[in-house]
Amino acid sequence: MSPARSCPTRLQRVQALALLEASRVGGLPGPIGTGHGKELTTFLMPMVMPACRVACLFIPANPLLQFTAERDYYGAHWRRPNLAGGRWFRPGLPVLHVITYNKLPSQEATDLLERIRPDLVILNEAHNLKDPKASRTGRFLRYFEKRPETRLVAMSGTFASKSIKDYAHLSRLALREGSPCRWPITSWRSGVRRWTRAR
Repeated sequence: MSPARSCPTRLQRVQALALLEASRVGGLPGPIGTGHGKELTTFLMPMVMPACRVACLFIPANPLLQFTAERDYYGAHWRRPNLAGGRWFRPGLPVLHVITYNKLPSQEATDLLERIRPDLVILNEAHNLKDPKASRTGRFLRYFEKRPETRLVAMSGTFASKSIKDYAHLSRLALREGSPCRWPITSWRSGVRRWTRAR
């Protein structure tokens, strides 16, 4: 039997900084490593983001059961947003929809995003969308091109494995004109933009 987990009554420094900066700037590319609290940060993000009513969280398919366990665990210590389709609903709190990355290549994910129109999208393990040439990344970017007002928080412990291109598109969506990575406003070519570094 594993030892009981301690009550997380205080945020780690990186969690507090991520929540503070995202709420101030309206988005965040967050390089938060393994074991530094990405899960709790994702649960609290809709609660601190100004005027957030509907949020959408993308997670890998494998940790879906872990996500449920973590959400229940943190719920004993922290106020969380309402979970879409959940048993309980607390008026005045944001609604959080959870989608797995493996659904992105299908029309189902796009239809869901168009239906709920989240004002905040959160990516846990955002490196799942690091390849702009992948079909799921292309579908994700096209949605943001259509709904540029949507805010983005992208978190990963391994943002870049080869080059700045692994996260340039996510940084640009999260920070907009404040991003150090910029691309020209050009048309899509095979679903991929041409990237340039900011001057």
